[in-house]
Amino acid sequence: MKKYFLFLILSAVSLAQLKPVESKVIEATVFKDRAMVTRSADVNLQRDENTIIFSELTTDIKDESVRISAAGNGEIKILDVKVERKFTTEIRKESSNELQKKIDALRSEMLIASDQIAIYDSKKQFIESLKAESVKYANQKILSSTNSTKEWNDILSFVDKNLKEIYSGIREQAAKRTKLDEEIKAIQLTMNQSKDIEQKNYKEIIVKISTSQNTKAEIQASYIVNNASWYPVYDARVDSKSKQVELDFFGMVHQSTGEDWKDIKLTFSTADPLSVKSLPKLDPWFVDVAPLPYNNNYIRGGRSDETVVQVGGYSATYDQNFGLPKGMGAITGYVTDAATGEQLIGANVVINGTSTGSATDINGKYYIPNVRVGNYNIQYSYIGYNRTNINIDIKEKHVTNLNVPLTQSDFLVGEVVVTSERPLVQKDMTSSMRVISDDETGYTGEPPIFSDVKAKDISTTFVINTKNTIPSDNSNHKVTIAIDNLPIDFSYTSIPKILPKVYVKGKAANKNDYPLLEGEINIFVDNDFVNRTFLNTIVPTDTLELALGIDESIKCEKILKNKFVETKGLFNGSKMITYDYEIKITNNRKTAEDISVYDQLPITRNEKIKTELLIPKDLEEKLNDKKELKWDLKLNAGESKIIPLKFTVEFPNNISVYGLE
Repeated sequence: MKKYFLFLILSAVSLAQLKPVESKVIEATVFKDRAMVTRSADVNLQRDENTIIFSELTTDIKDESVRISAAGNGEIKILDVKVERKFTTEIRKESSNELQKKIDALRSEMLIASDQIAIYDSKKQFIESLKAESVKYANQKILSSTNSTKEWNDILSFVDKNLKEIYSGIREQAAKRTKLDEEIKAIQLTMNQSKDIEQKNYKEIIVKISTSQNTKAEIQASYIVNNASWYPVYDARVDSKSKQVELDFFGMVHQSTGEDWKDIKLTFSTADPLSVKSLPKLDPWFVDVAPLPYNNNYIRGGRSDETVVQVGGYSATYDQNFGLPKGMGAITGYVTDAATGEQLIGANVVINGTSTGSATDINGKYYIPNVRVGNYNIQYSYIGYNRTNINIDIKEKHVTNLNVPLTQSDFLVGEVVVTSERPLVQKDMTSSMRVISDDETGYTGEPPIFSDVKAKDISTTFVINTKNTIPSDNSNHKVTIAIDNLPIDFSYTSIPKILPKVYVKGKAANKNDYPLLEGEINIFVDNDFVNRTFLNTIVPTDTLELALGIDESIKCEKILKNKFVETKGLFNGSKMITYDYEIKITNNRKTAEDISVYDQLPITRNEKIKTELLIPKDLEEKLNDKKELKWDLKLNAGESKIIPLKFTVEFPNNISVYGLE
């Protein structure tokens, strides 16, 4: 009896230590094409070994990226971490059991209602029999002339009252039965539909933890998932009066990982977690004389050996080729991408321990001739792919056909990599994702930056200071990263030859410690939308340039005053065309402005065609290869200026020139 009692105690302790925990997503760091998600669970750990299960997780988890940390009193050791795939059949069974219990309870209520109807039917039959007997009794009274009105009324009242109660009870119980029957059918329909649903699956992270004492601990599980990304967008709101630009920096994030992120700490990162963390190795680059062609079916009287052998998990065949030297064989085949089937050009195939090898051609094919008969270890490699080594037998005067698919390497940055067999342990949770704060950077701009930003050597991280909810709906959600007010300088530019308008450009220096990433930018001037363009990356201290549209307050037009043609010489003479323009600029703004005006001279492609700038003569030495002219002017409020432009084009009479105005 004591042995049984002890066994029950041990069983209870063992069951108590197996703990499927309730966890929630508390943090997500989103990269350009994936995310690192952190879940947290509060657990009461018992002394010695405990098993903690994070259940019903997305199947999108990269198993090799799982990372576990624990914080609590005493010494906590993480002994093992496993990731397992589960199926919803277990969940559905539990759900079906609950639904079946509801059906059983409703059927019990239906039986009670049926029993009550049966009781009412019995009462009804009894009243009906009394009614029949009362009729006989009444007939006897009529014959004996001893009946009284009061007796008749009493009988009728008794029958009427009881029948009303009985029929009312039957209707009530029948209605109850109908309602119960509808509820049962609805639950049965739910159960039947759940059986028809395609079987779904989920993952579990199973953690074995050892503690030196009973303690309450916070267990965190971090892992990489696909189907999440972010990209930057901007709103630039320019105030022309104060000459300030409010630059709103947003992150557009979407995710369809299968897990909703509710009220989480959100971080955006420009890091690439798939970047290779070590320098790739150069494999030998082989060139050789093209091999003798061979026919798979018949070569110099040879025959095809159709025997298929398994070599290192791959299928290989041997073809006879009597063109090979005595005691020699060869090996050929294709190297492909295991995921897509595409041929890999320039993949290396090397016989380990030798300098013999080959590289795949444009079709992904390799060929190593004149290999001495024997057993060899062949290495297949390609930059960015996992190497494959295969042992193979080389037969005399046979060509070995072996096609090898390579899988892409999937390196993760060290700070998030933990294998599922041996996890990286964090006892004190010191790897906080928060980075430099406003106080630490000394930033005092108004309004404040909404996120904590740290610009590293090769990446930038934006930690959002507000909680955010990002559902798994594959829709874009806008999250504010930063709002910054910057002074902006306006410049005015006109090319009146093309359009008699003046364009406004705004320039603002990026005074932040982080770059403005490339992305779409919406530009507003005095609350009016004027432009949508693409912003290239602006590093710190570099200048942000914004095209702000056309300023109707400044006019600039080019007017042809005169054009005349002059002929020189009677025979073998030349023709000279003189163009006389004036460019008029008027500043109707209430402030003085700097304006740049551009024009050009024609570029000759024939040495017989000559151009000469007459006015302004001083700009001739400043002409660039495109023969562009530029005037930098300062116009006071209400001021107008006229720029004279005069040039000639001269060419022989006997040629025809195109492209002139």
